[in-house]
Amino acid sequence: MKDKDNGTQTEDAKNQSESQNPFLRANIICPVCGMEHEQIKLKSRLFVKQGRDIDLKPLTILRKKKGLQHIHPQIFFMWHCPFCHYTAARSEYEDPLKDSVVRPEKLKKAVILSYKNDPSVQKVVDLLTPPEYDENMTHFNAVQLYLLAIFQMQMVDDFVNKEPINIGRYALRLAWLFRDIEASESLKKKFTTDIQFLVQTVQDDWPEVPGDEKRALQMSIDFYEKTLTGTSTIKSDQAEVDLVLLISRIYLKLNELGDARKYLERARELLRNFENTRKKARSIPDDDPKKPTLGEMSQMAADGRKMRRYIDEVQGIMDDMRQDKIDDELTRAKERIEKAGLKKADDIRKLLEKEHFQPKIINILAPQTKKKGLFGFFK
Repeated sequence: MKDKDNGTQTEDAKNQSESQNPFLRANIICPVCGMEHEQIKLKSRLFVKQGRDIDLKPLTILRKKKGLQHIHPQIFFMWHCPFCHYTAARSEYEDPLKDSVVRPEKLKKAVILSYKNDPSVQKVVDLLTPPEYDENMTHFNAVQLYLLAIFQMQMVDDFVNKEPINIGRYALRLAWLFRDIEASESLKKKFTTDIQFLVQTVQDDWPEVPGDEKRALQMSIDFYEKTLTGTSTIKSDQAEVDLVLLISRIYLKLNELGDARKYLERARELLRNFENTRKKARSIPDDDPKKPTLGEMSQMAADGRKMRRYIDEVQGIMDDMRQDKIDDELTRAKERIEKAGLKKADDIRKLLEKEHFQPKIINILAPQTKKKGLFGFFK
């Protein structure tokens, strides 16, 4: 009876351990080289994203069970083949060319033949391949794999010129990874030097390598813009507005308010065109076969509301940032005035103009006195 109880307790402990284990394992066939190997993935239900930054990065990850604080989902975003080194996000790894214009032989040529025949490609791939791909992956290993996935996609012309959206997506997530490292003193201390050395070494053969958050954000913008202007990847008005607003958000994160405003206005123009199309659709006679169905009209209305809500959200972020910028400049201007010991408005204006403060700031702190001309007395 005692042995039976011990056996039951052992089984219970094993089941409890399995339920606490955040990883799943599966044997996968590499879509490029065809070799079978093991991949690991996280149980997504154990990790809940909460809040989002300006560029949509999750602000916090809630772990639904104890003992998972050391597990960071962003580290395990990429899947990697230990045989041919093909690396991609799980969704693209499982079916990399679904609905794609890229032919399988092009992907194989870039990943396998380039590695075998081009020493510079081999050098970059070797530098960006972690020694181990398992549960003990670190933030540094994740940086390696994000860079490797971007590098491999850039070797395929069709990915760059016809389907660049995933390069933009990978670059954005790489920027998020850099931000996480920078935000943690322990991660920064542990990995910054290694990342800098890696990037400097890779730069010899890959000059445009995105080696920090700013360059990764700029790369994401470049490839998202390519997606908008030179491809047919975007299939709906709402998807186009979503991408335009994402570019605006990334510019806001880079504190480039002028460029962010241009893309926000572009989203507004797209919404106006969409609403005009919807208005014309409503006016089509009911017996016309081109008349959208009730369901289609209802969906268009819902899409319009969603686009407007997303536009208003970005506008609100921009307004807050603009006000913060004005408040900061006002504080800085007041400090300069106090340090200079100036009291007269004309003297204050001369100082602030000399130091290139905005006219708006100057007029707030030293309003110009309106001079009354001859007719001013009779008004």
